[in-house]
Amino acid sequence: MSISDIIVCMSTAKVQQLGSPLELYNMPKNQFVARFLGMPEMGLFPSELKDGKLFIANKEVKEISFKDRSNSTLNVGVRSEDYIIKAGNQRYMFKGKVVVQENFGKESKLVVEIENVGRINFLLDNSRNYKVGDSIFFDLPLNKLHIFDAATEERISYEFNDK
Repeated sequence: MSISDIIVCMSTAKVQQLGSPLELYNMPKNQFVARFLGMPEMGLFPSELKDGKLFIANKEVKEISFKDRSNSTLNVGVRSEDYIIKAGNQRYMFKGKVVVQENFGKESKLVVEIENVGRINFLLDNSRNYKVGDSIFFDLPLNKLHIFDAATEERISYEFNDK
């Protein structure tokens, strides 16, 4: 991605998306592009839209709304570097357990097991010093979510209402 102004992301001999590296990274057209670009790959949270309310892994998220959608099965994507880490005594949305820790020098890749979600990759500054077996508490960056229709895997638009 660092040697080109425009890239073409393909899968099974079909163009998935064409654009600048940052465009594909920040606004992937579908789940394939979202997971293909980025190291480690984007995590996906099983989600549902019920009666206009978004539930990410069974947790209601009131700050997100959709136009022209009421009930859908979705996947909510989060880049591995975008999670908001919380202390255990702070309010948090999710809790997981570190099952793999890889040191990359300045950063660590964590694989975290999350109930109702599965294994998700985190990329964190090494100063946090997580080890296998540690609990990790975190929120999702609601203004940086990548939301996909679970059936079509296509990106869908949403509104973030930070009030």
